[in-house]
Amino acid sequence: MNFYKLCIVACSCFCFTLSRETVDVRVYSKLTEGYKTFRIPCLARSANGTLLAFAEGRVPLDRPPVGNMSTCYGAEASLADGHCVDKDIVVKRSYDGGMSWSGPDVLTKTNKTYFYSNVNTALDAQGRIYLIYSRCSVDDYYGNCVDVIQLSDNNGESFTSPVYLSHHGRIGGPTGGWVVRYAIGKPFQGRIIVPKQGTLTTVLYSDDRGLTWKYVPGISNDQLTGEAAIAEVSDGSLVAVMRYGYMPVFFRSMDGGMSWTRFNTSHLINPNCEMSLTTFASGKDDEETKLLLSHANTNTSPSPNGRQNMTIHMSSDGGLNWVAIADIYNGPSAYSSTLQISSTTAACLYERSEGAPPVAFDSINIAFVPVN
Repeated sequence: MNFYKLCIVACSCFCFTLSRETVDVRVYSKLTEGYKTFRIPCLARSANGTLLAFAEGRVPLDRPPVGNMSTCYGAEASLADGHCVDKDIVVKRSYDGGMSWSGPDVLTKTNKTYFYSNVNTALDAQGRIYLIYSRCSVDDYYGNCVDVIQLSDNNGESFTSPVYLSHHGRIGGPTGGWVVRYAIGKPFQGRIIVPKQGTLTTVLYSDDRGLTWKYVPGISNDQLTGEAAIAEVSDGSLVAVMRYGYMPVFFRSMDGGMSWTRFNTSHLINPNCEMSLTTFASGKDDEETKLLLSHANTNTSPSPNGRQNMTIHMSSDGGLNWVAIADIYNGPSAYSSTLQISSTTAACLYERSEGAPPVAFDSINIAFVPVN
């Protein structure tokens, strides 16, 4: 289906055209479906093409906040998000390429002891989906978290019971996970790897399809770096991007994530906010890869007021140089999750608002972007 026909179909789902070739569909809306708002999107695609839109459902409408402090809704949620302790993990499914979505399936439910945050996903060659997130103590906010692993072998229709790992800080932001594909003949091909955020950024990985997990010292030892995302280049090397004030920083690993080296890149801007990095394979037998980076693209003011202008940049040389390929939304926008969904198209699941910042984000939308 071409993008002009796609837009006609999607208009029944709150679509509006941002450019001649970009279609935008609303997936989550504030003050609906039992929650005051939804944030922190994570997009996954199953082996059979089902799209999964994970998010944090914040502050159920039918009960008061949990814990002594919660800033999960309203303008304060943008200013003091680290104290938000009313967060469930929810997922919606789309069976028609993102044009329509199911109601939310609540995977975890916050209580007076725990809340849940920062979903990561990965898909391996056999079709297994890895769902990885943080369970944190209401009393300690993000100071006392464990990693939680759940698996799906039925295209995300259901997940195994959760497995709780050791205390090693929280998962390092949404959508950061990756399964190593291109390191053919090397021992880390097939490795599931996820960045983690703590005092330092570390790596969580599994070489046995999620049966056991290990931690290694981090991508960065700079305490000013934050949430990270990992993607792969066709030579089998890994690239990581980390939030770092106005200037994202990039690292490369040649050994499956065991060690990392910082490298210089073009001067992209980012208002101290999470970024999504993904691999886009466009050549015969996936031999040609590009990197796609979605992020708020402005330096007008510090976070969160500067979280605007959702943009996708593309690199064809492993992250050394970048060019903008899509202006998704020029209003308030923050966290995003970008993923290849076909040989010619990427999708970006992102937070946005119609109001002026600082804001409680109104919705999570999905935009479809052709990649040449």
